[in-house]
Amino acid sequence: MTLLTVVETAAFLKFKNPNSLYNNKTIPRVYVGRRVRFVQEDLEQWLRRKTDQALAKVEQVRKPGPMFRIKVPR
Repeated sequence: MTLLTVVETAAFLKFKNPNSLYNNKTIPRVYVGRRVRFVQEDLEQWLRRKTDQALAKVEQVRKPGPMFRIKVPR
């Protein structure tokens, strides 16, 4: 288990502002005393889940519907 600091997590997730991690409550975190830490394995799993959800939405939009031929007047 690899614990990351806020700055390390921001670099890992390519966030420009590490403080935005505090505002994003969906990112998995643990508290060590009063300090916030992030488990790298949890972050990787969270990213995979978010990516899979996004890809599922794209596939849902891309499903081919009925084909129509549009006549364009010349």
